[in-house]
Amino acid sequence: MELSAGVKRGFLFIESSDYEKADKFFEKALDDNPEDSYAYIGKLLIEYNLNRIEDLSNCELPFQSSRNYELAYRFADDSLKQQLDDYAQEAETNKRNRAEAKLNAKYSIILKHKEAAKTAKDYESVIKDLKTFNADYKDVAALVSECEECIFNIQFNEALQLKEQSKTKSQIYRAVEQFKALGQDKEAVQEQIELCKTMCLDLDYEAAKKLEDALPAMPTSILYSKVSEAYKIVGGYKDAVEKVSQYSKLSEDMARQEAEILAAENAEKERLRKAKAQKAKIIVTIVCVMVVAVCAAYYWYTAIYQPQKIYNQATTLIENKDYKEAINTLEPLAEKDYKDSKELILLSNYNIATDYLNKKSYKEASSIFADLKDYKDSAEKYDVCETAISDNIAKEANALIKKEEYSKAVSKIDEITYSNYSDKKQNLRIHLIKSIFKSGNYSYLHNIISNNSAYKSIVKSDISSESINKYISYIKKANAPSYYSLSSFNSSAREQLDLLEEVGCSDSYYSNLKELYGYTTSISNADSYRAGFENELYNIISLWDFEPTQKIMQSDDCITHFLVGEWYARDGDGYTYDDDDYYYDDYYDDDYHIEFYYNDEDRVSVSYNIPYPDFDADYYQIKDMKFIYKRDNDNETKDVYKLTLVNANKMKVYSYKDGHTYTVYRD
Repeated sequence: MELSAGVKRGFLFIESSDYEKADKFFEKALDDNPEDSYAYIGKLLIEYNLNRIEDLSNCELPFQSSRNYELAYRFADDSLKQQLDDYAQEAETNKRNRAEAKLNAKYSIILKHKEAAKTAKDYESVIKDLKTFNADYKDVAALVSECEECIFNIQFNEALQLKEQSKTKSQIYRAVEQFKALGQDKEAVQEQIELCKTMCLDLDYEAAKKLEDALPAMPTSILYSKVSEAYKIVGGYKDAVEKVSQYSKLSEDMARQEAEILAAENAEKERLRKAKAQKAKIIVTIVCVMVVAVCAAYYWYTAIYQPQKIYNQATTLIENKDYKEAINTLEPLAEKDYKDSKELILLSNYNIATDYLNKKSYKEASSIFADLKDYKDSAEKYDVCETAISDNIAKEANALIKKEEYSKAVSKIDEITYSNYSDKKQNLRIHLIKSIFKSGNYSYLHNIISNNSAYKSIVKSDISSESINKYISYIKKANAPSYYSLSSFNSSAREQLDLLEEVGCSDSYYSNLKELYGYTTSISNADSYRAGFENELYNIISLWDFEPTQKIMQSDDCITHFLVGEWYARDGDGYTYDDDDYYYDDYYDDDYHIEFYYNDEDRVSVSYNIPYPDFDADYYQIKDMKFIYKRDNDNETKDVYKLTLVNANKMKVYSYKDGHTYTVYRD
């Protein structure tokens, strides 16, 4: 049969494994002749990833069930059908040969494993592999038997070795269990189990013999009984029965003798007990008399002699001015309220404190005088000590103020805790504040006043108005509110207002800031920014000339809400170039606009026709007064407009699209 040109080209592409192009030529050939058997053969080769017709003889898959094969065979001539039959038969033969070769290779590997096997586990693995073959394959059955015999010999020898090394019955029992696991139907195994039983009997007999040999010259009935029980365990082995009979009789005879001896001993003990009881009555009477005498002597010693002796030692210590040791000596007596021991302790503490005072150790003296309270003149001397301590601290504080070490001076002044020194302490604080004002160190002054209420009152009552005005200027300049968000503005403005109020500020800046703070707080406390701005927008616009208003309204979290409304170009204000040279064109009048409005979710949406870039955005954002397009999937952004508020109702919009600036007005 003559092959068409398309089929020939298809076979050429198959030879180079370009199946996609080959399939196109075969499909084209079948469009021309649906009964082209060679075109179907070509598609069959593509189906099974073959490169030539001859490769069908080595195809591992059953291609006869393929639809392409059925059509090729159906339309083939007799010669081609014979050829296809031959390929199918060869493929089946080759498949069988490959399976047999694979089986032989696996069998050879298993034989090598058998030759290398050394342990029972190795042979068990070989048996497992052999059982994957049919039982009649070669000599598989014989090999399985050989491996099982090897496993038995290995495990038998292991059990035999354990038996020979056993020294105790538990070790012998383990050997018996290993023998039993091999199957008790084997004669050799049964023989070894019987030998193990004999070994156990030998051990029990030896143990009984040791007990017998260890009997003392005069054994008790219990010892005889233990020997008898030991031989009972052995049963009928050797002379164990005779031994059991012998030692059972000895135990019974000895038990009778022991009972007779015990009865005699008990009778003697009863006689001695009665004699001892009579003697004890006499002894108790004598002891009672002696106890009374000892108690009387002990009471005299502990309650009269010993306390007096300690008291005399303490008074001697006080005379020698060893007050601390005198206190230690008197404390046990004071607990028992002995004579005037408590009074002497007070006197000793007073003398110790007085010595500290004379040595100018004021802190130590003050601590003791504080505890003594109303004893003698302790209260007056406590005042002397505390005043001296406070004077020393004040001297150190003044020195620090002179060196302009204000932080240390504040800490030092705070160390003064004596209540009667409060006026002088307040004068020190006034001196400190005046020194700071004089130095012009408003930064540190502000830090002290912000964190310490005591110093705020000094500024208000004891500092000149000229100095306070300088400080107020500093507050406005250096401690201005933060403008980057509404919440930070509210927090900072509240702090600034409190401070300005503390120092008596009441100018327009203070009143404007207070008014703006009221509006922004109202916005923050509203249910939403929308509600807040709708209530306060016109009030905020009325404060536009106040610089903080402009800054906070142009912050990122406020700007969109502030811009809510329609912004239109007016006649003649179409757009301007960046150099502020106006270009007028009636065509643009009132055409350009930008509108900010609240959507259903209370967010600010925007519509506009000022030129904008072509950018597929998901949403917009105004950051640092720059209108930006943003995209979620790749975080890409695009600058759209630069916004500049000329005043509250006029805005310039720079378009990054055409480079022009458009002026719009709030409607």
